Amino acid sequence: MAGQWLLSTHGRIPMTETTPGKRAAEISASMGGEPFDLRDVRRTVETMLAGLGISKDTRAQLLSHGISGVQAAHYDRHTYTDEKRAALVAWEARLSAIVRAEKQPANVRTLRAA
Repeated sequence: MAGQWLLSTHGRIPMTETTPGKRAAEISASMGGEPFDLRDVRRTVETMLAGLGISKDTRAQLLSHGISGVQAAHYDRHTYTDEKRAALVAWEARLSAIVRAEKQPANVRTLRAA
């Protein structure tokens, strides 16, 4: 059925691992928005977490492949579960505030179903 999947190859077949970025760009273009890349999402999350006071190390654990280097690879065996959970709770609260239009940045665009 055409149009069955929002994030698919033109709504006709299920998404593959190479599809999301292309589909996000198509959705953005169809909305008349600026060029969009999935890296923009990661960059936005990183920036928002920094603005919430989340440490660089915790952001790296949450959004990257962890922290690199000899210390991290050989000595630091901490899982950072509590730190990551606290960061996600803070981020969820910030996103909820944006949804409720509290302290909404001027560059936030409301998405509506077609």
